[in-house]
Amino acid sequence: MKGNAPILSKLGKVFSLFLAVLMIVNSSSIVFASSPHLENKKDTVSYSEKNISGNLIDSQTDYYTIDRNGNINPLMDGISPLDWTNILTVVYNFYDMGAWDNKYHYEVRMTTSSSDPTAYFTYHTMKIKASGSSEWWEHNIKHDAYLRKIEIDDTFQYDYNEKQSAPKVQVKLAIQNSWGSKTFPTRTLSKPIVV
Repeated sequence: MKGNAPILSKLGKVFSLFLAVLMIVNSSSIVFASSPHLENKKDTVSYSEKNISGNLIDSQTDYYTIDRNGNINPLMDGISPLDWTNILTVVYNFYDMGAWDNKYHYEVRMTTSSSDPTAYFTYHTMKIKASGSSEWWEHNIKHDAYLRKIEIDDTFQYDYNEKQSAPKVQVKLAIQNSWGSKTFPTRTLSKPIVV
């Protein structure tokens, strides 16, 4: 028995590492798309996608409940836990990524999670409209049902030719999960966290 202890310890570490890598791979989504450009008299705004990892601070978090009839509503004071069976958490992050290549970069990241493993995500649409832009940039991403994802994320990066004194971005999100679909209220993010 004593001779097997180092082998079992090593197997446990290898198994733990394998599970950690598997969780990271299953929870991330990478999106590649072209970068449209907006011509403006004063400035140019463009966006690109990049999936980053790290512990960054949340700038906006919204909580929603799914009731027994499948309706998705904002979680407010006064709602009894007996009225809902699942909580959806929607986190929006807005970052000032700094300057490089003679451009000023910003990033918007959305993470949505479900507290119930039977309410897994099958599709989402995320749109952003940066200040100075007249168009919405959009991602439509399918999540295969067999993966049973209860957490999804999406990221937009965009840039300006000049530093913005009061950068703002509007965000729209619509999801489909195994319980139904929901379009969430448009959010305006205006206080980017400097990274």
